[in-house]
Amino acid sequence: MSKPFNIEAAKAGKKVTTRDGREVEILKFDLKSNYPLGVVITEEDGVQWLNEYTEEGLFSFDVRGDSPNNLVMATEITTYWVNVYEKDGRKYTAPTLHSTKEAALAEYVNIDIKWIATVSIEIEE
Repeated sequence: MSKPFNIEAAKAGKKVTTRDGREVEILKFDLKSNYPLGVVITEEDGVQWLNEYTEEGLFSFDVRGDSPNNLVMATEITTYWVNVYEKDGRKYTAPTLHSTKEAALAEYVNIDIKWIATVSIEIEE
């Protein structure tokens, strides 16, 4: 799920896409125009086109707010690793999310209970 376009986040380098998921590169944030964003859109087949957008990320030819061409902040997916354990016949996970599998496995070495698996989980942020 995407988040509404945020020009400050985009300026800070956060990933932006079109509402329908196409790749976006913002080339300019300050065009002298009613549409100050100069943006390259990349289609699935690799074809690119240039267009102007409002500061709110609205497509210049359709500023109603519901165009698939409008800009949104891309959903960022982060992968974490957790250990699954068993104790007294019950399975549970450790409360710590690790950024690498190696870090999760290092935690397992330090715990004196039955380890079942180390698994990855993905969280939309």
